[in-house]
Formats: sequence, C-alpha cells, structure tokens
Amino acid sequence: MAYRRSNFTLLEMVVALAVFAVAMTTIGMTLFAMQRSWRKITAEGISMQKIQLIDRIVDSAFRNAIPFHWKTDDNKEVMVFKGDSDSILLTYMHRIGRVEDGAIRFIHFYCKNNRLMAEYRRTPILPDQENIGKTDSEVLATGVDRIEFKYGDVSEKELIWYDSWDAAKMLNIPMAILMKVYWQDGRSEVWLRRTAGAGQYQSMGVRLKPIPQ
Repeated sequence: MAYRRSNFTLLEMVVALAVFAVAMTTIGMTLFAMQRSWRKITAEGISMQKIQLIDRIVDSAFRNAIPFHWKTDDNKEVMVFKGDSDSILLTYMHRIGRVEDGAIRFIHFYCKNNRLMAEYRRTPILPDQENIGKTDSEVLATGVDRIEFKYGDVSEKELIWYDSWDAAKMLNIPMAILMKVYWQDGRSEVWLRRTAGAGQYQSMGVRLKPIPQ
C-alpha cells in the first residue's frame, strides 16, 4: 500500500504563524497586566503600612499631649513644646511598659532627607538648647517630600489655626494639632488630633489666657 505524503502549503504556514503570534501576544498582555497589578498591590500595601505606622505614633503622641514645664540650666522655666510649620516637639503621656520608663515621653517630629523622623527621649527635649542624653530615632516613612503642621486653638468660640505655636506666649499647648504629609509621588495625607491637656476652659486645672502679642 502506498501512502500519500501531505505537505503544508504556504498559506497554511502563514495562518498557523498568525494564530501563534496572536496567542503569544494575548498571553504576554495577560502576564504584563498581572505583573502591573501585582506591583500596584505591593506598592499600595507598602503605602498602607507607612500610613498605619504614622497613624499609630501620631495618635498616641498628639492625643496624649500635655503641658509640661522644665527648668533650664540657668533656672528658667520653659514649656517643653515647640510648634513650627515643619516640625513639632512635644510632651505626651506614655503607656507604662516598665516602671523605670516612666509615664511621660518627649518626642520630636521632623523631615530629613525625604524621611519622616521621630526622636524619643525619656528626659525633656528643650527647645533651642543642647540636649544631652540618649535619644532613640525612628524612621516613620520614606519618600516624603515635606511635612506641614498647623495648630488650632479657640478664641471667643472660634477655632483659629496658626502656622507656628510659641508656648511661652500662648502659655498652653494648642487644642488641636494638624499634620500634613506630602509624598514625593504627589499624594498627601492629613492627620488631625485633639490634644489631651488643652481644653477650652481648663488645662491641667486652669486654662491660662495667652499673653497679648
């Protein structure tokens, strides 16, 4: 018996290659879409971790911020609070883990080299003075373009926002602190918290009136 040999025609070869090219293109586009989605999910996950860390620290420090006075080496009493437009230094009540740690912490928020930093001390961080002692630093987030603070207080039943806060003149800490983080990718997030030690009518027993500017 003789078998007849069949050969592909040129047209059949072209059609087969076209089908193969379409299939490979579809697979490639699907893989690219999956990779892009994975990158997006990963980036959003990292971003969410940053936000959660900042939220935890800010919520603890701002909500529990209190007025705290300390005497300097020249026997001058100062409030351990300094609110600038791009940084903040404050005192807050800290949950006790060990008795020797104490219930009061001092923290300084600022931005350096596109990183949101937090410095902690168990002893006062005095404004505009050299502070000697152990300081623990923590990077809260990277990829930060800048940070901005505003300080809210009530005057004659009206909430007023200040770009900076001079504790020596205001005599108290602000009633509310707003922090806005600008990211390098163009996004921004805002944190707003009411402080613990600056009620409208009293602060640690008595709410003092600001010194006239």
